[in-house]
Amino acid sequence: MQTLVVFVLMAAMSFVTFAQTETEAKVISFKKLQEYLPTAAPDGFTRSKPTGTTANAMGYAVSEATVNFVKPEQDTIPEITLTAKIIDMSTMQYAALASVALVDFEQETETGYEKTVKIKSWRGIERVNHDAKSCELTLFSANRFVITLESSNTDELKPLYKLLDGIDIVKLEKLAAENSQ
Repeated sequence: MQTLVVFVLMAAMSFVTFAQTETEAKVISFKKLQEYLPTAAPDGFTRSKPTGTTANAMGYAVSEATVNFVKPEQDTIPEITLTAKIIDMSTMQYAALASVALVDFEQETETGYEKTVKIKSWRGIERVNHDAKSCELTLFSANRFVITLESSNTDELKPLYKLLDGIDIVKLEKLAAENSQ
């Protein structure tokens, strides 16, 4: 459902803000994106089978590949889930980056924080909510990919960065370049 909401919002933003050109690349199938999801589970976690979807509507397309990593409940510690997603929004170039690419921000509340980050050459957003025991790390790549790592029942970012190490973003960008020729 979240993917559909993002898809509709980005399509609307893209339609209003940017004209689609005939030279834009086609969206990469979720089956191909699944190959770029992290394969190694962090210590104590079990990797689930990847899922995905590719959707086309009104000249716009989006493709998403997702995998979960689950650490079972232990004594008083509830089950922890880590999720890695790669979303290709090639037909909506730049729309996904509009709010992040130009603005650096940092916000802190009683329950956590949100800020822009730069990891190597990729910009993104890091969010932590201590009350909800959740984190999110979102990076933007090649003006088309949104890479999102999320956690539930933990507010530690370290496992998300470990999952990020398992995604070869450079290879993903090469795939995008090949797909746009």
